[in-house]
Amino acid sequence: MEYMVYDELIRETGCLLEGKVNDVMTAGKVWSDDEEENKYVILKVKDAETSKKLANILSKFDRRDFKPFSVGDSYCIRSPYRKKRGIVDYVFTMADSFNEIVDICREAMRRVMITDLPEAIKYLMIKERKLNLEEDGRVYFTYDLDLTELDENITEKECARECGYLIEELVGDEKYADFMCVTLLKAKNSNGGYEDYNDVFQDIKNMKLLGRAPRRFEELREFIDKYIYVILKGFLIAGVVALCIAGIIYLANVFEIGSSFDIIGTENLAKP
Repeated sequence: MEYMVYDELIRETGCLLEGKVNDVMTAGKVWSDDEEENKYVILKVKDAETSKKLANILSKFDRRDFKPFSVGDSYCIRSPYRKKRGIVDYVFTMADSFNEIVDICREAMRRVMITDLPEAIKYLMIKERKLNLEEDGRVYFTYDLDLTELDENITEKECARECGYLIEELVGDEKYADFMCVTLLKAKNSNGGYEDYNDVFQDIKNMKLLGRAPRRFEELREFIDKYIYVILKGFLIAGVVALCIAGIIYLANVFEIGSSFDIIGTENLAKP
């Protein structure tokens, strides 16, 4: 199928999603000299109620690379096409260290915070894990969204909480399960979650500092368990010795031990 969108003729080149309320198609320019076949993603909304909600959400939003148009009874959105390189897949298959994962989490959160999209759209991008990783470590979104759960009332709070779940997924490897920051993150997500983006971002910034804390505490506990008897015995002996010394000093002061040495034989050594 071909569309005339903002004085540009584009043609469908493939299908990324056949959903309940919308389909997602790839499209390219007709008669273009560009070697790339896919230039756009087209969200074709086929549900009337979803079309109304999406139109209302976008009514206060204007961005050149995210444009609505109509084709027959379908309300459509044209957005840029980009190949996927999902951060979740990358973390589980390529990431070398906990610190690298934290850096990816931080960049993902930064991208969420600076991206100029309605919270309702941003929420779906986070929930459906449409965050991807460039070769240089930058994060970008893809727009092949399933709009089934589109909600006009979504706010930053719901987005921040979904970010918390995403970060928990990214640091969810078993070898990091006992890290203090991971434990705290899971507890926070279980107890109501985050309130805003900055709250999530600050916790990510602290992850490297808190990363291995529990393991250090565990080593300290094992050390104490192993040597506690020796340590307590040493303190006990030192206490007894100190008590004996204190007793001797006390007795010396009471009975003036040492004054008896002032007289030796018939001489009084105390006299000048």
